[in-house]
Amino acid sequence: MIRGHGARSAMATALAAATLVVIAATGCSYGPPTWRHQVMNAMPQPHQRHFAIVVLSTLAREPQGLAAWPDGGKERIESQVARLWFCNPETGSVRRMSQIPRPKPIRSEYSAWIVAWDSTGEYPALYLDVRGRAGETSDTDVLRYLLKVEIAPDTSKAFAVPFIPVGVAPLPPIGPLHGGVELQVSAGDTIRVRTDLDPEWRPRFRVDPKTGNVIRL
Repeated sequence: MIRGHGARSAMATALAAATLVVIAATGCSYGPPTWRHQVMNAMPQPHQRHFAIVVLSTLAREPQGLAAWPDGGKERIESQVARLWFCNPETGSVRRMSQIPRPKPIRSEYSAWIVAWDSTGEYPALYLDVRGRAGETSDTDVLRYLLKVEIAPDTSKAFAVPFIPVGVAPLPPIGPLHGGVELQVSAGDTIRVRTDLDPEWRPRFRVDPKTGNVIRL
């Protein structure tokens, strides 16, 4: 049995240790994982009335308690995947072509963008610019991957390529319709299109806020 001052000192030490354990266990924590979905960009195939769109889905946990101090903290990202969709407003059809999980070397700022269409091969193809940082901070190296996705009827796998060929169609600006077969797309949570047959902007698709899927309106 410990008596007197020694007992009080030992008890104080034990209480302090218990307090630190509680703070460590509950003070610095994160909320439950939740998905959010962001449209990156969309691009029509030249001289056609369909388009492709990229949606980035992120599974993240928001900081709570001490993890959010002093400026709100930083979320903990559990998973990220970019999904490429092929949409035809004339038929109302939507097809998911490829899923591109965040490459393991990329630690932060993951993004995927459609940058070109190639209509010269057996099947039309899209080129994507996938990039992010090798570390958690803005002073780390930017990593970049170029991917090609063929719009084949049975498969649309993404594979890495060293460069984008000369002569492919770049991302076009939105402006006046030029005549001939044409589609323009304005992409957000609601996806609007206009064509040479219907020059008014019409909402045709949307991104489901729960699943991140592109669905017909």
